[in-house]
Amino acid sequence: MRIIRTEDLTRRLGLSRATILRNVKAGRFPAPIKISQRAIGWRIDDVEAWIAAQAATSKDQGDD
Repeated sequence: MRIIRTEDLTRRLGLSRATILRNVKAGRFPAPIKISQRAIGWRIDDVEAWIAAQAATSKDQGDD
């Protein structure tokens, strides 16, 4: 299992930390896991699955 930290995640997605955490709270983005007392990260497999789902949704919406 590979973990991606917040800084790398924001760079990869082009979203701010606040936006990512807001989407986590709303259930629209995978929840982070606690990796130490003061650090969180995301499972890279969960993030890649979310990206694929977003791409599929965008493709479906473009078929109008």
